[in-house]
Formats: sequence, structure tokens, C-alpha cells
Amino acid sequence: MISALLHLPLLLLALPTLLLCAQLLAALPHRRAAHPSPWPSRPPLAVLVPAHNEAAGITVTLAAIQRQLTPADQLLVVADNCDDHTAAVAAASATVIERRAPQLRGKAHALAFGLQWLAQHPPAIVICIDADCALDQHALDWLAHRCASSGRPAQARYLMHSPVPATPQHLIAEFAWRLKNCLRALGRERLGMACQLTGSGMALPWSALQNIVLENHLAEDLALGLALAAQGHAPLYCHEAVLHSTFASNAEGAGAQRTRWEHGHLHLLRHHAPRHLLDALRRRNWRHASLALDLCVPPLSLLIMLVALATAIPLLAWLIKPWLLLPCAMLAVTLLATWAVHGRDLLPLRRLGGVVTYILAKIPLYLRRRQRDWIATKRD
Repeated sequence: MISALLHLPLLLLALPTLLLCAQLLAALPHRRAAHPSPWPSRPPLAVLVPAHNEAAGITVTLAAIQRQLTPADQLLVVADNCDDHTAAVAAASATVIERRAPQLRGKAHALAFGLQWLAQHPPAIVICIDADCALDQHALDWLAHRCASSGRPAQARYLMHSPVPATPQHLIAEFAWRLKNCLRALGRERLGMACQLTGSGMALPWSALQNIVLENHLAEDLALGLALAAQGHAPLYCHEAVLHSTFASNAEGAGAQRTRWEHGHLHLLRHHAPRHLLDALRRRNWRHASLALDLCVPPLSLLIMLVALATAIPLLAWLIKPWLLLPCAMLAVTLLATWAVHGRDLLPLRRLGGVVTYILAKIPLYLRRRQRDWIATKRD
């Protein structure tokens, strides 16, 4: 009986570990670069940009968006509870609406406010872009094409980069982000799974939004993806459309970003993913089930710590069985193979030792009380 209890944690972690490894291994083969968009036209779209105190950098983002718009498109900025000149700066190149509700903070509120305004003249497609993002050429065309041709939401390849100068921790975080939002997304696509929404670079058919209530959540993008999948509109991945942003350079801002993302994910994992998974299986909705199952994979640093601990406990009790090492070995080999193919440009071999320090430094994040309120990222 004691032996079974000691083995139980490792058995529970086997499925998320296997799923993560399958996604990363499926993404190992390189994909050829996309050519410029081959289609002569696309449906009219509205680009929705939620912005909270982004006066310093929003001009660059709006200029990049404007270069990809047609005369039939709309560009709408929601200046959300701003204390700076975001609205005035954005008004030079976009339609701006201001939301003043200090008691209701969070990106979901800003998106809902923007969608309510767009409902006056609904576009065929809404593309949500964060106010601090840069777009590769044809990113909007690719997203609109994938969304229109499939009738499903489409998620761009959203990359976060290290600030300059970058610390080793920034580079490790950038590699972890690449694993999560690029390689796992590509692996999901190749395995026939739905794609998680990542907040920026989301193309949404207007028809799919009619029965959706945007929930105020620390991970509102993940919650929105689940809600859409439950309604039969599971998102897909658009590798060809690429967006870029930069991590906060200061420790306080980086910590706030990390806490918001990971606490939001863990809340969904505990309280929403199991219910969605059971509902999807009952209705035999594979795409919805794949999205809920994917949310059951904990954040990578936490998964590594849990697998290592679950492997060590039986071994310390001298319950030595060869299969106990399998999940840990599988995870280690997969991560090393992924680094060898997709990570050496960021992390040379001499810097891999810093990964252990990076993971251990995140222990307080998982032990602290869950963050409930949305807190803006301080970038300076």
C-alpha cells in the first residue's frame, strides 16, 4: 500500500509529461519559411488594440499595423484606464475609444469594450494585437486567410525576446517561451490538436464571438480559447504569421509578467480544464478535448520540479524499479533534443547550467498565494 502511494505522483504526471514530449518531438523537424501571401484579396477585418499606459511605444505598433491594412479595414485602440497620453498619441493613426473603470481592470474588460463598439458595424474578422508588438510582413494577411478559409479562430506565432542588454535569465526565459508558444503550438498542429490562444495575434471570426462572454482572468487568452472550443470554434495555429514583443527589462516587471501567466494557467488547470475535458469527451469533441488536455500540462519549470521530486521520493525509500526513471529520462532527452535543434542560438552549451538556477528561483512563485487581480507590467 505504501509503495503504491509513493508511486502515485509519478503515475499522475506520466500523461502530461508524455503529451509535452509528443508535442516537442513533433515540432523537431524544421519547417520551410513561408512565402509572401499568394492570395489577391482577403475579407475586411478590424484590428483591436487594447492599451494601458502605452504612450511611449504604441506609435510603432500602430504604424506596423497600418502598413498591412486595406481601405476596408478598421483599426481600433481601446485606451484602458490610462494615466498617460496613450489616447492622444494613438488618435493620430487610429480610432480611439477610452474606457474609465478603475474598479474593473484587466485585458478582458478592454477587449469586451472594444467588441461592443465594433458591434455597431461588425467586421468579418477581429484580430487582437497587443500595444507593444511588432508584426512581420503579411502577418495580418496570413491570419485573415487562415481564419476565413477555416471558419475557426487562428493564432499567430507570438514570440517574446530578451531586452538589450540581456541577462542569462532573460535568454532562458526566451527559450522557455519559444518552447511554449512556438514549438508546442507547431507540435499540436502536426498532431491534429487545437491551438491555445496566447493573447496577441488572435484572429477571431465575428460569428464565433456571438455567444462568448469574455471572462476577466489572469490568463484570459487561455480561457477564451477554451470557451471558443466548447462552442465548436477551436483555434488553429498560423505559423506563417509572426508577432514579436520584448520581456520587461526590470526584475519587478518580469516577475509580474511571469506570475500573471503562470498563476492564471494553474488556476485554469485546477478549476476549468477537468470540467472542459469531461464535457468534450461526453460530446465527442476531439478539438475541445485536445485543448483541455493540453491545459493539464503544468508550466514547464513546475513540471520539471514535480517529475524530479516524484522520481526521487520512491528512490529515497529504496523502491528502486527501472520504470521509475522513464518519465524523467523521457523529459530530459526531449528537452535536450529540442534545445539542440531549436535552442542553441539562444543558449550555448556553457549556459545550460543556468537552467537549474532559473527553475529553482521560481519555487517562491509556486508557493505564494495565488494572484487574483490583474497587475500591469512595469517595463522601465
